[in-house]
Amino acid sequence: MTPDPKGPAPHGTDDLLLDHEYDGIKEYDNPMPKWWLYGFYASMVFGLLYWLKVPGTGGNESVIAEYRADSTQAAAVFAQAEANKPRMGDADLVAMVGDARAIAAGKETFTKMCASCHRADGGGMIGPNLADAYWLHVKSASDIITVINEGVTAKGMPAWNAVLKPAQVNDVSAYVLSLQGTAVANGKAPQGDAVTLTDVKAPVTGAAPAAPSATIVPTAASEAPTAAAPANAGGRPTASREATASGG
Repeated sequence: MTPDPKGPAPHGTDDLLLDHEYDGIKEYDNPMPKWWLYGFYASMVFGLLYWLKVPGTGGNESVIAEYRADSTQAAAVFAQAEANKPRMGDADLVAMVGDARAIAAGKETFTKMCASCHRADGGGMIGPNLADAYWLHVKSASDIITVINEGVTAKGMPAWNAVLKPAQVNDVSAYVLSLQGTAVANGKAPQGDAVTLTDVKAPVTGAAPAAPSATIVPTAASEAPTAAAPANAGGRPTASREATASGG
C-alpha cells in the first residue's frame, strides 16, 4: 500500500525529511551523487585557473602578447605577398591598349559592370566622363587600375577587386585608357584636372601596314657639279653668276 503523503512519514524516514512543507508535500534530504559533486568541485578549480589566465581579469598578459606577435607576423607575411605581386606599370598598361584581345575582354567587362554609371561609350552619367582628358583620381595610366581595385566609396564607386579577377581589372583598365580622346555625343562636362596620360593608339586588326615614307634620291643632274661662269676681262664673273651667287 502506498503511504499517504499527508500522513505520518514511514518508519525510519523522519530524520530524512526536511522541515518545510508545501501544499502537503514534504521533501527528502537526498545527497547529490558523488560524481556530480566531484565535477562541480573540478569546475570551480577550472574557473579559478581560467580567471588567472584570461587577460583583463587575472592580469595575465601572455595571451595578449601572443596575439599581438601573431598579428604582427601575419601582417608582415601579407605585406610581403603584396610586394611580390606583379604590378602593372604605365608602360605595361599602354602596351595592353594595343592588344585587341585585352580591349575586347575589357569592353565586355565594362559593359556589364561600368556602363550603368559611365555609359557604354564612356561619356559619363552618374560617374565622370572617361572619354575626355580630365580625371578626378588619376595622375598616371596605372592609377586607373588602383581606382578600379579600391573604388571611390565617397563617390559611390565600389571596390571591384572583390568581384573582378586581376586579369579582368587589367583588361578593363586598358579599355578605359583606350577611350581617351574618343568622340562621344552629349558627354558629361569635364571633372577634375586635365591629365595627359600617354600617347595611346587603339588596336588595329587586319589593317594593311602603312606605306613607307618616300625617300628622295638625287638624280644625276642634281649630282652634277655646276659649271663656273666665265669671267670677263677684268677677272670678275658675269652678271648671271653674280645673280646666282647673291641668291637672286
